[in-house]
Amino acid sequence: MSEINHVGQGLVWSTLCGLGVRFDPTTRLLRYGGRSRCLAPREAAVLRLLIDSGNEDVVTRASLLETVWHDQDVSEEVITLTISRLRRHFALLGLAPDIIETIHRTGYRLQFEQDRPPILPTRRRAGENQCRHAMLAMAMSGCALLIALAALLLHLTS
Repeated sequence: MSEINHVGQGLVWSTLCGLGVRFDPTTRLLRYGGRSRCLAPREAAVLRLLIDSGNEDVVTRASLLETVWHDQDVSEEVITLTISRLRRHFALLGLAPDIIETIHRTGYRLQFEQDRPPILPTRRRAGENQCRHAMLAMAMSGCALLIALAALLLHLTS
């Protein structure tokens, strides 16, 4: 179950298994594991509504339009785009983007499962595989050179 504590001006959103995601609505900073993401104003407003509703209640698309976009003439596609951006922020922090669950034709809610922490499996850095391949190629070249030298010495001594 998620737990919300008021700390100073910000909120601390503590997730399952002792994992903590911190969101400060005044600075719009979303933090996790030493990383932080600065949210756009409407992204922060949507996240605040999701946090305030907890992981049991659904935040309807209508309430998002009314609360975040007020009386502006926008399509519901803007909500989909904003949720997509929030999911991307979570993924860039190393959290599973399905923390925000879509309730078909209704809205969204925060989702946590007791047996699955909301974190992504760790991935290698983008260039890490290239470095490993280059090092392996150098080692193989070195071995080939040693074999060639050994064959040359064997040939010269015979």
